[in-house]
Amino acid sequence: IVQFGANGSSAQQWILEPRTCVNASQPMSVTFSSTACYRIVARGGGKVVGVLNGSTADGASIRQQTYASRASQQWRITVNAE
Repeated sequence: IVQFGANGSSAQQWILEPRTCVNASQPMSVTFSSTACYRIVARGGGKVVGVLNGSTADGASIRQQTYASRASQQWRITVNAE
């Protein structure tokens, strides 16, 4: 994933989708749950954001990948306490 200035294209837009650790009987709310898992999907191509080779090391590469139900493709939304 490379950061650069916003240009409004779908290549810079993402969709957050609730995933497997979310209770399927609960509707998706407008606010995010810090205990739920999400996948981040590229609006322009449908690939998801994942950690390369499932690495847990500091500085691991983040890439767009075909979704494969891996833990390395699930994300939690947390509040920054700054």
